[in-house]
Amino acid sequence: MLEKALADYHAGRYYSTVLVLLAAMDGFVNDTDKQNGRKNLNSRDAADMVPWDSVASHHLGLSHAHNTFNTGTYKTVTSETTELLRNGILHGMIVNFDNDIVATKAWNRLFAVVDWAKARQKQANPPKPKLTPTSSDITRQALEHSDRRRRLDAWQQHEHTISSNVDEHTDIDRACLDFLQRWQDRQ
Repeated sequence: MLEKALADYHAGRYYSTVLVLLAAMDGFVNDTDKQNGRKNLNSRDAADMVPWDSVASHHLGLSHAHNTFNTGTYKTVTSETTELLRNGILHGMIVNFDNDIVATKAWNRLFAVVDWAKARQKQANPPKPKLTPTSSDITRQALEHSDRRRRLDAWQQHEHTISSNVDEHTDIDRACLDFLQRWQDRQ
C-alpha cells in the first residue's frame, strides 16, 4: 500500500496518499507496541509519542504534532486545509485536504512514527555491554594488525594493462572490468 501511496503522490492524487498513509500509520503503531494494549496512533497520548533516542523526541517533534493530529472536528469544513488532522479527515469532516502540503505532512509523520517505533525497540532491547577483551583476544588483534601493516608496507605501486584480447584476461582483468562497468552503471 505504501508503494501505491507513493505512486499516487507522484501522480498528484494527494487525497489517496493521505488516506492510505493515515491507515498505515494506525496499523503500524498498533502492531508495534502490542505489549501496551495494542493502541493505534490516535488513541495515544502525546506523552506516549516521545521516543527517547530519536530526532522525533525534539520538543517540537512527534509529541508536539500529535496534539494537532488528534484535534477533533465537529462540523464539516469545506475550505482547503494544510494541516494533517487525522480525525477530521478520516471521519469525513474535513473534505478539502487534496493538496501536496497535507500529503507531504502525512509522509513526514509516517517517517517520524517509524523513528518512534525504532526508538521504542531500542529502549526495550538495550545493547548488551561489551565484554572486556581477554589476553588472547588482544594477542590475536595485535597479530592481525601486524600482518596488515606488513602487507601494506610490502605493497608497491604498479600499472596494470588489460589485454585487448578477451581470451587472455586474467582474474584481475575481469574483476577490474566488472568493477568499472558497475561504477559506470552507478551500481
